[in-house]
Amino acid sequence: ALVYHPLVYACGRGRDWSAAVRLCQDMRRRGVEVDSVVYGACTTSCADAHQWQAALWLAEDLRRAGLPASTVSHDACMAACVRGKQWQHALRLFAELRQERCALDAVSFSNAANACAKGARWEQACLVLAEMQRLGLRLDAVAFDPLVQAYSAAGRWE
Repeated sequence: ALVYHPLVYACGRGRDWSAAVRLCQDMRRRGVEVDSVVYGACTTSCADAHQWQAALWLAEDLRRAGLPASTVSHDACMAACVRGKQWQHALRLFAELRQERCALDAVSFSNAANACAKGARWEQACLVLAEMQRLGLRLDAVAFDPLVQAYSAAGRWE
């Protein structure tokens, strides 16, 4: 396992998401323990490359392995979906994570708000920001930008 970790991280930093995923698969095939940190690094690599399908596959593989997913993994998977123009998948994942009471952070909510913006879901974006405020998460201009984008995309400038 010690040999694989730096390789996975190097692939991620080098923007070679497919090599990171292959290493993760190779670890599983060889019976090497794959932890949520490795999955998080692989998923982040996929998010950086807008590879939403690979990110969703990794999330499902993590679940099948019975490993707890980290907040980083969740956030990266949602980001991959948003960047890959698959906002519906990002919102579905966000809803599942909330239902399962997974640890979510400001990045999680930001990804959900960005997904709302991509889908012109201004009402849902309002709910996401309201929940952020209720949880005491930081609301700044960056947090409100997806709401403005959602209003604009929906033609809601009244």
